[in-house]
Amino acid sequence: MYYPDNSTAASSLPSPSAVFNALASWFSNGDPATGTPATVVDQDWLNGVTGELISIIQAAGLSPAKGTNNQAITAIKELIQQQTGNYALDTGAANAYAIALNPAVAALGAAQDGLTVRVKIVHANTGAATLAVNGLAPVAWVREDGTALQSGDLPAASIASATFDHVTNSFFMVGSPVFNSSVLGALAFLGAGQGLEADGAGGARVKLPDASLKRSAAGIQVNEAITALAVNTTLNAATHHLANIVATAALTLTLPKASTAGMMAFAALAQGGAVTLAPNAADAVQGGAAGTSFVIPAGMGVFAVTDGASSGNWWLLFAGASPWIASIWSAQQSCAVATLVDGTTINWALANAQMAQVTIAASRTLTNPTGQVSGTRYELAVNHGAGSTVLSFGSAYKGLTGLTFSTGSGAIDVLTFRSDGTYMWLIGRALNVAA
Repeated sequence: MYYPDNSTAASSLPSPSAVFNALASWFSNGDPATGTPATVVDQDWLNGVTGELISIIQAAGLSPAKGTNNQAITAIKELIQQQTGNYALDTGAANAYAIALNPAVAALGAAQDGLTVRVKIVHANTGAATLAVNGLAPVAWVREDGTALQSGDLPAASIASATFDHVTNSFFMVGSPVFNSSVLGALAFLGAGQGLEADGAGGARVKLPDASLKRSAAGIQVNEAITALAVNTTLNAATHHLANIVATAALTLTLPKASTAGMMAFAALAQGGAVTLAPNAADAVQGGAAGTSFVIPAGMGVFAVTDGASSGNWWLLFAGASPWIASIWSAQQSCAVATLVDGTTINWALANAQMAQVTIAASRTLTNPTGQVSGTRYELAVNHGAGSTVLSFGSAYKGLTGLTFSTGSGAIDVLTFRSDGTYMWLIGRALNVAA
């Protein structure tokens, strides 16, 4: 495409003549029979066509070239390609975006349905947002499913696309991060996203297979049914295995025979009063005598499980005891006696040795203990393996003034301490107890 190029061409664009006909008109060959003249092809029309074509070529960054007859179509393709990767820069603010299109859009209505814009985001959105085009009134910018944008849907420095719909007067985000049935279906088709569902807020969540699971603030949990009881009840494995029992009144739960219950287990909460667990005559509860009942104090919960033996046991795990509930023991309680290792220095780790013993072959030093718990009592038996042996103490031991150990070989001195969390205070001693 090139300009007119001969000796008669004008060096500058002639001024066009005044408009002769304001209505659309077309070329005619005329009709000699009727004396109708043919349409004159004048400079105004030819210059207009030339100017239009040259403008397209130059808009694509090309220069008119004589003898090249495909520049117009080449320029059109180039302009389309340029527009595909183009975007408008956001000049608004977070949640209130504004762009200027060129050419400008004069209105947003039915004629603009399907108008798709690409926006370079400057400010990340923090919630629902609007988009104003060429100074027109802002319209809602929404997700693909029509819901408001969520915080982070438009990250700063990203390029987002939106398509206008005049019915809802909204710009719909193209490729929005919203999970709906269509998106999930596409993921499933691709072999991904299985086991997910839309959460109703534009996100995805794990789909629960059935009513055995439930959602909570803590996450997905087992949806265990609660069995509320207000009267004495005889339990059985078929109905009450893995049951969650809440006793709303003081009552007795009669336990099935261990050998017939198998490995039965249940949870029980004494909510409305003490709960008595009454075993079969052949069974014991928590190591007690066979046939002896066990009382769960009000406010305490237990998890009970049987070993299924013919003369079986019901074992209890306690949970949820109120701090004001006193523990009443029906049998004596004791600690295992740990034996400390003899050496020049002797270490006492209290966590696993509340009651300890040591045999010293010569005079030794007991280092400061580890694992003290304030208010706890500890006991140490010192066996003198040789005569005239002395045990010295670290600085954490207090109240030892005037303490004189036994001197005979084989003598045993028993010391009782009470911890305040920092120091071990001697509160009792029994010397030469083996004499």
